[in-house]
Amino acid sequence: MSIKNLMINCVESEYTHEYIANVFWRQGIAQVEQITLIPYIKNSEIYSIAYIAIAEWCDSEAAYNFIQRLKNPDREARLVHHSDDWWPI
Repeated sequence: MSIKNLMINCVESEYTHEYIANVFWRQGIAQVEQITLIPYIKNSEIYSIAYIAIAEWCDSEAAYNFIQRLKNPDREARLVHHSDDWWPI
């Protein structure tokens, strides 16, 4: 069974749906079908929870490794989006 839905629980307010979808595509991980951003306030800052629906996983080593991390409860899956910036998935 393939994973079709992901969640990032702490997306900074400057990042958009398009930015997140492009990170998945540029890294050869997945084509995103839809992203829903739900804003919230934490320590006087605006963040969002991102619910991500995957349309199709890429046929790549990066996608395979990412999926393996998602399936393993002993490992953390991270999406690196800019230099040293990343989101836990």
